[in-house]
Amino acid sequence: MIFDRIENHHRYNLGPHWEQAFSFLKTLDANSKPGRYDLVKGDKMYALVMTYPPLLKSEGKTEAHNKYIDIQCTLGGVEGMYVYDRNKLQVQHPYDISRDVEYYTHDYSHEHFLSVHAGEFAVFFNTDAHMPQMLATGSQGNITKVVVKVRKDLLLGNKK
Repeated sequence: MIFDRIENHHRYNLGPHWEQAFSFLKTLDANSKPGRYDLVKGDKMYALVMTYPPLLKSEGKTEAHNKYIDIQCTLGGVEGMYVYDRNKLQVQHPYDISRDVEYYTHDYSHEHFLSVHAGEFAVFFNTDAHMPQMLATGSQGNITKVVVKVRKDLLLGNKK
């Protein structure tokens, strides 16, 4: 997992697709139009801009992905995100290859909480389970965010 500000993305040398993702992120703000933006042909890298009200922890879903790495960036509001070591969780709903998601039961024994403000981002690799959309201190109204889905081989090559 990486948690940082957009202007610091250059600290992480993850290749040309990393740079392309952040060039796109820098064009967005809280007024960006919701929807899907294809950044690389063939579902290799795309972005989803969305707006929603924050949830209570009891309403959240802990998830992880196999095919894609998430770059989640808050554009407006403050979003809470819980982060877990995927290997320490119990599967609730098995991996769905068509949606690239696996859900887990809540495990409060070893969790980390991020308050992600506008201009900050969190990167969730395949070993990171996460529960986004959470209410955080300072949350007022809806959260506007973007998730850039990057096929893991574009950032990590053949590494797991």
